[in-house]
Parts: sequence; C-alpha cells; structure tokens
Amino acid sequence: MCFIRYDLPLILKIFTWWTMRSNIAAAV
Repeated sequence: MCFIRYDLPLILKIFTWWTMRSNIAAAV
C-alpha cells in the first residue's frame, strides 16, 4: 500500500508532463 500511495503522485506527474509535452509538440 505504501508503495502505491507513494508512486501514484509520481505517475500522475509524469503523465501530466507527457501530456503537456505532446500538446506542445502538436501545437508546434
């Protein structure tokens, strides 16, 4: 449980960063 609770924010951060990068690439 601790690992999941600790990794979840990290996964969300990476997912958000990847989405932003994809949007920027699409915009350019």
